[in-house]
Amino acid sequence: MAFRATPVPNTITHNAPAPLVEVFGTHHEMGCQIGEARREQVKHSIANAHVLIDQSYDTLELTWDGAKIQSRKYLPFAEERYPQYIDEMQGVAEGANVSFDDVMVLNAMEAVTMDALHLTRCASFAVNEERTADGHVLLAHNEDWLPEDENDVYVISAKPKDEPPFLAMTYGGLLPNVGFNAYGIAQLIDSVYPNWDSTAGCGTGGFSVEATFWCNWTHADLSSCGRL
Repeated sequence: MAFRATPVPNTITHNAPAPLVEVFGTHHEMGCQIGEARREQVKHSIANAHVLIDQSYDTLELTWDGAKIQSRKYLPFAEERYPQYIDEMQGVAEGANVSFDDVMVLNAMEAVTMDALHLTRCASFAVNEERTADGHVLLAHNEDWLPEDENDVYVISAKPKDEPPFLAMTYGGLLPNVGFNAYGIAQLIDSVYPNWDSTAGCGTGGFSVEATFWCNWTHADLSSCGRL
């Protein structure tokens, strides 16, 4: 059956695919490569986040300096559980010539604001091979985020050292989040918030996303995925 595109009002149409960035090596090395390759997009996403925080001061009573302080609260938990992704964020900051604190705010934005800035949510779904016409598994994700960041979207083809290769979408200075790895394990994301009543994994939601990409089909690794 042929599908026909249906125009959606007030929606930007892109005639070219998102840029592809190929990276390899340690997480810090990959971060540096991403920062260098998408330097302007990283800086643009930080500038957009600045504007968002400034415009929302009456609601949040939060300045950019305050947001950096708040995001730092999550850093010890992320360093304990996923130090490799902190290394990657530091690499992005170095490669893009921006401060690590600014990149940290981007990756902890929803936790810092506790979603006070957004009335909508992302949506994800999956259909298994028993329900599709061609026997393939289908996954889809709708990214409900700031339209100002849309032109900063890019695709990462990564070959991490000692981890499975993966293909993922992201934008600006965010860690890779929506994609799949060479073992066929896919990751879709929706808003996840820390639970301060829990002592396990607190504040690591934004970092556990990329951790899915290093899972493979062994029982041990799938058990690890289940704990993310």
